[in-house]
Amino acid sequence: MVDRAKLRQALAQFLGDERFRKLLHQRGPGGRLRHWQEQEWARFTALHPQFGVSMEELLVALRICEVHGDELLVDTVDVCRGCTDRGKWYTQVRKRLFPHAGSGLVADDALQEGVQLEVSYCPACRKAEKEWQAKSVRLTFLRHDEEIDFVPLLKSGSIHYVSVAMPGFTVVSANIMFASGFDHMHRNDFMIAVNHGRETGTLYPKVNITLLPSPSASYGGMDSNIYNEGDYSEEQVVAHILDAFKANSQHVKSPKMYFDFRNLCVSETHYVSSLRAAMDQITLEELPHEVVTFEVELYPTRRKVRG
Repeated sequence: MVDRAKLRQALAQFLGDERFRKLLHQRGPGGRLRHWQEQEWARFTALHPQFGVSMEELLVALRICEVHGDELLVDTVDVCRGCTDRGKWYTQVRKRLFPHAGSGLVADDALQEGVQLEVSYCPACRKAEKEWQAKSVRLTFLRHDEEIDFVPLLKSGSIHYVSVAMPGFTVVSANIMFASGFDHMHRNDFMIAVNHGRETGTLYPKVNITLLPSPSASYGGMDSNIYNEGDYSEEQVVAHILDAFKANSQHVKSPKMYFDFRNLCVSETHYVSSLRAAMDQITLEELPHEVVTFEVELYPTRRKVRG
């Protein structure tokens, strides 16, 4: 009997990563191979006759998770009646992190309620889905226009405030000056250092404020500086946010982090999306008990009622 893992490895080396992914995910009706895939398979078996299995055996060998590389197993799950409105963001997350969890089947047809269906699933996907769900409940969205007096919270050390290094009449500028006692010159010096360095900086232990670099900032009058051509990319913003989480888990150790991207000359949608992506990349142990940010239209909200 052919070792399926060795067959996949040899076939991937023969086709290259991109064409091997297409072989896995771009098959014809009923999961059968397309014409070009059959031709590639014939070429492969001509060079590697030891892997010349039947088409049925090949299709079984190719039933793997594209994210984790594990073979898909079979399970029976209950179908519940209801509806979901998770949006495009959830579809993207599922595709990237747990495409074969095979859970949470929902039908809008009452006749299907209580029915059990056979599904293919990846054990690693189910584990990743559970971890993602545990992370998601730690993220709270507040109304975009909600006003919070961060200064007493910062003075008490009960929160860790993360924003973008944009001076002027901004919430982050006021928080630095009134919570730390900095004058505008010291505030600007810190922001300039963060922006010139193009990396995250923190005022801890003076005060629990961490700033992400701004692609551009104005320090009064005609003094405007461009540090990056356009917004930082998602990869760059994610790296900056990951540094903020690292500062919190290793040094600040606050149970609650606020991420405030409002009115700072950056795309709030872009930064909140990057926050989501950063949370996907770290472990539950590295996350504080609660992460709070402000809603944008891209995401559904789980609003927190403040007393």
